[in-house]
Amino acid sequence: MKVTIYGIGGSCWQFDAEESATVGDAKASLEELSGVAVREQRLFADVVEPDDSEVLAKLLALDDVDFLSYVRRDPEEARWLEKVGNSPFPQDMLRSAPEDIRNNANVVVPVLRRHGYSLKLASAELRA
Repeated sequence: MKVTIYGIGGSCWQFDAEESATVGDAKASLEELSGVAVREQRLFADVVEPDDSEVLAKLLALDDVDFLSYVRRDPEEARWLEKVGNSPFPQDMLRSAPEDIRNNANVVVPVLRRHGYSLKLASAELRA
């Protein structure tokens, strides 16, 4: 199947993929084409950001979804997401994070899913 990904800046990438290819596979192909690391990529089907394990053919078969949209994640955010994702104790990573990261819901929420008590480590703004 042909996969088309549009960036918000007007870039367009196309590649062929197997019917069983996942969003994660699409990110790997996009990394080869664009040079942007997988960890810095966010792909959207319409307004939904699918999980990396979702099958592309199912997403692209939905009404009004003919392509994926690409947004580049802030490299610092991507680095911290990788750190907390790989850590057996993500709350310790969050504890040592700078204030701007503790104020970033994209980083804090995955930590909370694994360790709800970590809410106290989030910024006051996110706790409000």
